[in-house]
Amino acid sequence: MTMLVKIIGILFLAIGLYIVILNYMYIYLNLRNKKNNIDKFYSSIPLFGSLFFLVGTFVLSIDFRLYILLIFIIDPGSVMLFLSIPRIIRDIHKNKK
Repeated sequence: MTMLVKIIGILFLAIGLYIVILNYMYIYLNLRNKKNNIDKFYSSIPLFGSLFFLVGTFVLSIDFRLYILLIFIIDPGSVMLFLSIPRIIRDIHKNKK
């Protein structure tokens, strides 16, 4: 059973890191497309990479340390979401009136 738990934890970590790497690749592709005047945009994936990574650390019973939360700062999709929260709240408040 412990081997199965380790495999599941490693899978969650791998999927989380893969999504974070994809977010960086999307930034690169968007900059390249903009430079070459190509009208194509790749959307980043907010929170999923960070959350999969956190679930993997919890499944593997890694001692929780504050530096594990750095994944939310390292992941560009999560950073963009956190930075846009004030604007989203403002738009919701403005549209209620």
